[in-house]
Amino acid sequence: MSARKDAIAGHVFDTYAWVDYLAGGEGARKVAGILDGQSGRLVTPATAVAELTERLLREGTEHSRIRQVIKFIGSRTEIYPCDEQVAHRAGELNFEQKKKVKGWGMLDSLNYAVAVVLGCAFVTGDPHFKDFGKDIVFLR
Repeated sequence: MSARKDAIAGHVFDTYAWVDYLAGGEGARKVAGILDGQSGRLVTPATAVAELTERLLREGTEHSRIRQVIKFIGSRTEIYPCDEQVAHRAGELNFEQKKKVKGWGMLDSLNYAVAVVLGCAFVTGDPHFKDFGKDIVFLR
């Protein structure tokens, strides 16, 4: 789908990975292992932080707890902005994937585009990414 470097520069965590990690779900150990053992770049897209915030609010999580979660994520990973390169690649991905994957959303594209741009593996359990390829660390 895209030209990727042979060597993985690190890992990009999507919203699903953080939700699973925070809930102690199936993939929590795998996420923890990457966070604790990875010497490469560890990144969370700012768009994933926005999506996680919205989810936690929907679940009734207090604002102070959400701020703690975001602070924790920022202490373990670099929070990466949606810059021009990410936005452009996300638009291309979204155009391609909406033709193939039912329920594909722009946030899927924005989050994954960060991994593509940075040459990192993408850590997720989102079923949309199940058959995406070798640079996906699938949590399920």
